[in-house]
Amino acid sequence: MSTQNPIIVENQNLGTTNWFLENPARNLEIAGYASDTSINRGSSIKIFVHCIEPKFSYEVYRMGWYNGAGARLMKKAVTVTGIAQAMPTPNPLTGLVECMWTNPITLKTTASSTTAWTSGYYLVKLTSKPSGFQSYIVFVVREDARATDLLFQQSVTNYAAYNMWGGKNLYGGEGGRASKVSFNRPYDEGEGSGQVWSQELQMIRFLEREGFDVKYATNIDTHLVTPDNWKAKAFLSVGHDEYWSWEMRSNVEQARELGINIAFFSANTCYRQIRLEPSPLTKAANRTIVCFKDNTVDPMAKSTTQKHLATSYWREAPTSRPEDMLMGVQYDEQCFPSSGDIVVSNATHWAFQNTNLQNGAHFINLMNGRETDRVHDNAPPTLEILCISPISIPDHPERTNLVAHTTMYTWPASGSFVFACGTLTWSFALDDFGQSWRDEVPVDPAVQQMTRNILNRFSGRAL
Repeated sequence: MSTQNPIIVENQNLGTTNWFLENPARNLEIAGYASDTSINRGSSIKIFVHCIEPKFSYEVYRMGWYNGAGARLMKKAVTVTGIAQAMPTPNPLTGLVECMWTNPITLKTTASSTTAWTSGYYLVKLTSKPSGFQSYIVFVVREDARATDLLFQQSVTNYAAYNMWGGKNLYGGEGGRASKVSFNRPYDEGEGSGQVWSQELQMIRFLEREGFDVKYATNIDTHLVTPDNWKAKAFLSVGHDEYWSWEMRSNVEQARELGINIAFFSANTCYRQIRLEPSPLTKAANRTIVCFKDNTVDPMAKSTTQKHLATSYWREAPTSRPEDMLMGVQYDEQCFPSSGDIVVSNATHWAFQNTNLQNGAHFINLMNGRETDRVHDNAPPTLEILCISPISIPDHPERTNLVAHTTMYTWPASGSFVFACGTLTWSFALDDFGQSWRDEVPVDPAVQQMTRNILNRFSGRAL
């Protein structure tokens, strides 16, 4: 790989472990959110912070490999006056929880007047003073103009769907679940970082350690940007990527038509349809997610021209676009919560080259990801099954003879490859970060090699 690859150049900088929190805020002592999920390289972003103490400091880190340290300090700590911000209450009709905080801090993503920050995941580390309570804010820096091999998608719609900050998410809360959730509030998971640790960071560390040419965006960008402007050879969905808009699905399918390869290192992907709306408070576009999860409740299902946008399951009417038409596999509700190994069944496939694996080889506990996928009825005819993995459901021992699948197919019209691993936890076998989320998934050199094979082929390189 070229030494001019900006990811290789970036990871030659000095890393640090000072991004870890020493005193995480547990009772809303300090919290914040960003004005955007992503910004283009060199642009500015606003952060909104609530702090109950007189002052707080903020510093900014880029996540990566950095010789194992995991981050690079991009902006040294700056101390400012703390503000106890107004706390929102859920909307009585939709459950929407949205902050209207004031006095934002503007961050410039430039190291100097001529040098912009490298595309990547960025963490703002917040520390209250004098008590030292801490939390994070997360955002992505894109690089829209640069052509690259891999485009890594941060699945922020999933972060927002599961975010319980303020008392409601798309799953529950006092009085029932919300039908709308906002990006204008802190994340309650990952000390404010959302699902970075539990879903995506292991793959980021692997890609940057290996020196792959990668740039980053969010699935809000997948929603907004047509694939002829992605400037990438392959698109990566990683971890848990459940909530998709019609535009996201259409753009990824169009990418397949254009010959862009697609790797789903994820599961339960594209399971529910969402719509994006502006913020009711700030009017900023695409800051509100709509998902009724029920076509009998969503008013859009009664539309004569737009009923296909109803927010329920992709596989069901009126949307009627099963996920396996895109991925080759799809989530099976009967297989929750799953447990088991991935078991190789097609070891002669090129994806297993240089792994020394034979049929029957196991990837230990790699199905311990709660949601798993299998082949259903609408997969493309070129589908190849790479792994057939028996799974058990400890909560439902009566469910037997269940399997999950790892697959690959080629799209005939363009020759693009589409890979689907069938599990949420593939990335855990690539890197040892985040022991508390691993559920006993060991790092596996064979999974690492298989991932290299897939990404090298998807990038147009020889294996």
